[in-house]
Amino acid sequence: MNDYITTMDTVIARILLIDDDPMILGILRYVLENERYEVLDAENGETGLCLAEKELPDLILLDINMPDIIGFEVCKRLKSQETTRSIPVIFLTATGQESNEHRGFKEGAADFLHKPINKARLCVRVKNALEMQAARKKLEQQALDLEKTNTLLKESLFVQRETSRNLLQRDHILSSVNYVAKSFLQTGNWEGIIQDVLKYLGENIDSEHVYLKTFESYIAKRRHYTWYRTNNTITCSSIDLLAVWKFPENLLAAGAITGPDGDIPSFLWGELENNNIRTYLILPIYVHKKLWGCIGFDCGDSKRSWNERLIQAMMTSADIIGSAIQRTIESGERIRLAAAINAFADSVLMTDKVGRILYANPASADITGYAPKELVDRTLSQVQLDERNRFDCQKVLDTVSIGEAWHGEMRNYHKDGTLYDEDVAIIPVKEINDLVSSFCIIKRDKTEKKRFEAIAEAANLMDNVGFVFSGIRHELGNPLNSLKMAISVLLRQLDTLNVEKIREFLDRSMGEIKRMEYLLYSLKNFNLFEEQHLVPTDLATFLEHFQRLHKKDLLTKGINLHLIIETEAVSMIDERALHQVMLNLVTNAVNALKEVSAPLISIHLIQKNRNFVKICFQDNGCGFSEQTREQLFKPFFTTRAEGTGLGLTIVKKTITSMNCTVNIEGKAGEGACIIITLPIAES
Repeated sequence: MNDYITTMDTVIARILLIDDDPMILGILRYVLENERYEVLDAENGETGLCLAEKELPDLILLDINMPDIIGFEVCKRLKSQETTRSIPVIFLTATGQESNEHRGFKEGAADFLHKPINKARLCVRVKNALEMQAARKKLEQQALDLEKTNTLLKESLFVQRETSRNLLQRDHILSSVNYVAKSFLQTGNWEGIIQDVLKYLGENIDSEHVYLKTFESYIAKRRHYTWYRTNNTITCSSIDLLAVWKFPENLLAAGAITGPDGDIPSFLWGELENNNIRTYLILPIYVHKKLWGCIGFDCGDSKRSWNERLIQAMMTSADIIGSAIQRTIESGERIRLAAAINAFADSVLMTDKVGRILYANPASADITGYAPKELVDRTLSQVQLDERNRFDCQKVLDTVSIGEAWHGEMRNYHKDGTLYDEDVAIIPVKEINDLVSSFCIIKRDKTEKKRFEAIAEAANLMDNVGFVFSGIRHELGNPLNSLKMAISVLLRQLDTLNVEKIREFLDRSMGEIKRMEYLLYSLKNFNLFEEQHLVPTDLATFLEHFQRLHKKDLLTKGINLHLIIETEAVSMIDERALHQVMLNLVTNAVNALKEVSAPLISIHLIQKNRNFVKICFQDNGCGFSEQTREQLFKPFFTTRAEGTGLGLTIVKKTITSMNCTVNIEGKAGEGACIIITLPIAES
């Protein structure tokens, strides 16, 4: 096996991958080779055992579930052989069962990695395992060197005693590091064992006071764990006294600190002496690459020294503690996230990049009818169907793979075959390298909501029907009353009236009849485009055609018609219906421009976003107040004496039926702007 982990200037470490999934092997090989490791792989346990005995890799990544030999048995056989016993093994598992981890560590595992495997976590765990392996081998070699030295120096009693003392100290250091590593690898709750670890370290390296203290302000409850030797005279922590002089973050910025030394202020010497701290060692603890806290050792013996070997060993212990705390934090975050998703009322599915479902929360059963276990391992295309076959699963996943979320509505099939309405969102999940690794699908059942909306719409329709009939009665009643009065006068005075007077009464009656006729014509237009035929239409071409048809006619009235095309877009519309809408807007604009010296109508085609375009129809006429704007789409509301109040009502009804929206902007004296928003048709 190689003696060093991979760097730019040292021997490349050799890693053996054992997994029956070729895709997992390919991914792991790709990631690790990019990190400059030499990679060997095996697709089953027997092949992996043979390769391990032949090649003696520096590290083995081992899948638990394999068809021929399970990972636990492979690990057990590796640890039973002298040549492969010291090779560290990291288990790969798709489950988070504590029983698996307990058994894995019992069989001699160095660590666990959970599938799907995070690249950054993989690299860190591999690097940590190789570094710990290298450190162990280095310490073993040093121990061997010491044994040889001890043999050579036995001739001298003084040298023998000195060597014995050194060996004892080194043994204490090794056992301390080994104890810390073993303790934290065997548990996921660092707080449950930290007190025992502090006690062991204090007794093993002969320190009267050992403590662990947190610094980070984001920690909800700052922690301070401490151990004192029985009958000691130290009354507080060295870091607390030094913090009066400098922030702990500044003190530990360069790494471990020992003291006291000549740099500290004179008043601190007195404080340290008063608290019986005559020498100390303080080491930083990093979590997620941030200074999280420290571990400190205080002694009342001024002759106590901290040699480099001990400092490095305690630094290794501090790093192990930091890694354990980080694992605990990450585990807690995963547990909280899982609990939140499990309690979510909407269906949440997680899939891999090809759409295979890896996870389904409990709410998925209520929405789809499938139990979460039934959904796992199915493909998204098997459960995400559409009554009208408008949902192309592969096409949508290809779109989301580039990093953009997808949202849509559809009528899907329940497990029992019934249809239900749902909102669907498919969101890409990215790794640290910003590459999409999986998809999160959120589904919300809209059936009940649509039922209530239908009830509300029906109630609103009845209100509108009453409003419409009230308007019709008013609009037809006035001309009918005038017509009745004129005919009554004619009947009573027909013999006495001259021809001119009779003609006057008849002309007045015809005017009222024409008014009723125009009103009935407008009502007919209200349903003229009830059944529309939506086809893909080039909006720029449509607007250019509309301008050619009506520009000359408007010029005869002194009105300029400008067209500005800023984008090319195709939308699903009925050309006849949209043409009628534009004519209604032109009619309203002409009436609003009667008192304007330089009347202008402009039509502007603008790209709103990747899914919608806007047609902005604007004039520089009289405009309207905010109160008037709120009433403009109501039937029979008009600002003109001769108007019917149906023009904009017809516009909104027609636009809405084409899956578009319309709204009006403008102020009194500043003209009006009608904005029609249209969806862009898919290519």
